[in-house]
Amino acid sequence: FLVYAVQHLWGYGPAVAGGIGAILAVAWSTGAVTVANFDGLGRRLAFISIGAAVVVVGLIVGLASMAEHLLSLIMLGQLVIGLGMGIAWGSLCQVVMETHPEGERDKASALLPTLQSAGYAAGSAVFGLVGNLAGFATDPSPEGLRFAMVAAFTAAVLLALPPLALTLRMGRIHRTGPSA
Repeated sequence: FLVYAVQHLWGYGPAVAGGIGAILAVAWSTGAVTVANFDGLGRRLAFISIGAAVVVVGLIVGLASMAEHLLSLIMLGQLVIGLGMGIAWGSLCQVVMETHPEGERDKASALLPTLQSAGYAAGSAVFGLVGNLAGFATDPSPEGLRFAMVAAFTAAVLLALPPLALTLRMGRIHRTGPSA
């Protein structure tokens, strides 16, 4: 919805709106490259938690951007979400592969792109449903679109909190043992 929203709420054409949408991808790559050379399970678990927290912050910025109708915050939110994803995803992939038994690592690594694609599909379905239930399909006005975007970002923040809590718990268990 974001590129569509930039076009219809701020009046930018597809190229500029697409460029704003691409900020997330560039930031994701930057975050991934930044943490790629760090190793060790503890450090990777920390990056997963940090990335998840950064994503939640970015989603909150995105929510504020829609609520306050501020394009600059949309760009900042995209940047922050992308950095968080970049910091977390590569580290998560490494942890998944390294914690599986030697004979299972190929299967685990082969599953990761499928898991990522399934996440994209499920996310699109959930946020499409949320947006449509919030009136995206029935109210074509800018106010209707903005309300649907606020609803989608609110849902994203709420749905991102349990994974954040789990990553924090995972790191705590690693540091202190299973009784944490």
